[in-house]
Amino acid sequence: MADTPTHREQQKAETKQMIYTAGIKLFSERGYSRTTVSSIARGARIAPRTFFTYYASKKDILFEVPRHYCDQLIVQLTTKSAEQPTIEVFRAFLYSVTVTPPPEYYSNTDSQVYAIIFHSPDLQEYAGAIKQRLIDAFSYGFAQDMNCEIDDFAAKVSAETVVNSFWSAGATLLPYDRHFNDTSIDAYFAGLSAVFERLQRQLSL
Repeated sequence: MADTPTHREQQKAETKQMIYTAGIKLFSERGYSRTTVSSIARGARIAPRTFFTYYASKKDILFEVPRHYCDQLIVQLTTKSAEQPTIEVFRAFLYSVTVTPPPEYYSNTDSQVYAIIFHSPDLQEYAGAIKQRLIDAFSYGFAQDMNCEIDDFAAKVSAETVVNSFWSAGATLLPYDRHFNDTSIDAYFAGLSAVFERLQRQLSL
């Protein structure tokens, strides 16, 4: 049986949710670059210094949950056994996300979060760094699958193909309140399989 949160823990969770809600509202209304930590603090009715108890920076409001999922996937890709195909690890991970969603307050605003991330120039460098970490992790997995070095061309191209296609799918679905579910995941992997068949033919030429 799960432990009941203490009153202090509940207060902290409520404060974090208020900061999150105020941040998303202001990012959506003013734009990311025009929103300051001070304005978020005012919106959440907290002191600016309290903000940093919960978030290291304003971008962490947006990236906390996506980064959490990326970190989980990276761990699974880099600790899988040699017998586990990388694509199947990825597929199982996506299915697991659909049955263990993030907190409700995040689920209710995730389309706004991804719209802000994908359409804010100031965030592209940070998003790109996360994307590169995923490419590196997939390269590791594919190198293991192919019994080659991590910087082998085939492993790198395979990794970039998966991550870029998934990034594009996310940019198409998530900002518009269309979510990954079993049906969309199946469709994504059907398309990815076709792409991989063509890629393998080209790599074997």
